[in-house]
Amino acid sequence: MERAVAETANPYSPPEEGVRPLPRQSSGAATVLLAVLLVELALRAFRATLYLAVFFGWEGYQNAILTLAPGPLALSWALTWPLLALVVVSFSVWVFRANRDARSLGAEGMFFSPGWSAGIAFVPVANLIGPYRSVKEIYQASEPKPGVAWVSAAVPSILPMWWGFWLLSIVWNIIAQNLGAESTVGSLTVFETLRALATLLLMMVVRAVDRRQTDKARNGAFDR
Repeated sequence: MERAVAETANPYSPPEEGVRPLPRQSSGAATVLLAVLLVELALRAFRATLYLAVFFGWEGYQNAILTLAPGPLALSWALTWPLLALVVVSFSVWVFRANRDARSLGAEGMFFSPGWSAGIAFVPVANLIGPYRSVKEIYQASEPKPGVAWVSAAVPSILPMWWGFWLLSIVWNIIAQNLGAESTVGSLTVFETLRALATLLLMMVVRAVDRRQTDKARNGAFDR
């Protein structure tokens, strides 16, 4: 015990090799965002399943829907806008902190600042591609392998797929509104399915970025 106390009290003891600080601030934000997205995914999948049953005329399922679903369906729609606002806020907080973490872990030359990476989602026209580019840059800048320049880091297919499904849902909604069919069962089925897929893929993206940054912090990969 005396030896342990002496070693602890010695300010001149050399640091343990390989020990690095973990300047991570986005893990908590990622957890919150994933929880919110999970709720959104559940609501989107619930509505998509109901509309599919009606659209394809699954009789047995339709009877159950008519009996059990009206209340939960109305509740799910009532929660849509508050939940969407929560998604936007939690996504912005996560992007801001993840960008800052990428910088604190050693990434240099990033185009998006932490504030701009979160704020671009609120800029008309620029928000059609800006959020995707900012998340893509964060993913690349979080490259955990030592000796690999982050600008050359490969990007997995889930990133463009996430943004592609999100844009498709917007385009589909615009077309349906112009045709006056935004409230039809077929239109709602396609829209809810596209949004559910986009939400699921975003969850995968958030987990992938958080995992890369955690690995980079743990491995001490501060290559620039």
